[in-house]
Amino acid sequence: MTFVDVNEVKQAGKLRRLATVLEDANDAVMVLDLRGNFLAWNQGAEHLYGWSESEALKMSIRDLVPEETQNDELGRVLGELEKARDRYSHLYDFAPVGYFTVDEKGIIQEVNLAGAAMIGAGRSGLTGKPFSRIVFRDDQDIFYIFSRKLLETEAPGFCELRLVKPDGHEFDARLEGMVVKYRDEEFRQIRAVVSDITGRKKMEEELLKAKKLESVGLLAGGLAHDFNNILTVIRGNLSLARMDLAQGDDPSALLSEAEMASMRAQDLTRSCLITANTVLAALCQNHLE
Repeated sequence: MTFVDVNEVKQAGKLRRLATVLEDANDAVMVLDLRGNFLAWNQGAEHLYGWSESEALKMSIRDLVPEETQNDELGRVLGELEKARDRYSHLYDFAPVGYFTVDEKGIIQEVNLAGAAMIGAGRSGLTGKPFSRIVFRDDQDIFYIFSRKLLETEAPGFCELRLVKPDGHEFDARLEGMVVKYRDEEFRQIRAVVSDITGRKKMEEELLKAKKLESVGLLAGGLAHDFNNILTVIRGNLSLARMDLAQGDDPSALLSEAEMASMRAQDLTRSCLITANTVLAALCQNHLE
């Protein structure tokens, strides 16, 4: 059996959503305020105690604990709940990734400290604002399609796009999202985990550059082999032509072969120049990006 309490009315909604997330748990999960009144009651609690949620929300913890032990039991439970809430808050805020809760209209409802630090803004400057405001302008369609697909299918999904900090600096990010529905409320939310993948993207770019250079090396090796074959033909025919001249024979056929080989070398050189210009342009473009 697991109890959860709150000490501020505005926190009740947050922990109530937590109870919904744990709806499928085998344990009985309940949310109550410091006065001991139940705010939420999952199916596990229904099976354990026999009261439906609508009945339980009219009750308090005193209806579950014998009167003679209520004060001691309630104090112990509330103390444990306070510690559990502190652990949850620490894990939520200082996780190595950003946690964003966005409503169906794309408005940020909640963000943890790690997420705010990733964007470079305070939580107050993000909550209540459209998530699209921190999406790079050229990637707006990616986020729109991602969020629409999540809401339409209600299946987990992910996308990669660029986010923008208040100073205009952009970085690559991966969004992994899922839709959360609340049994007793008529709205849905998107829970998104945001990771900074700038380092991974840079490594991929460097790997791509290395592969291009490797391709250039292989191409150069192949060209050198072709040139060597052509030069062998030219040298061989010139040597034979010299021998024909010494013997008084006509070397025209041999000289024609050498000439044709030199023309093949000219065509090969032209192809090399075109390929080299294309590769250099691609490398310069990658460098500028």
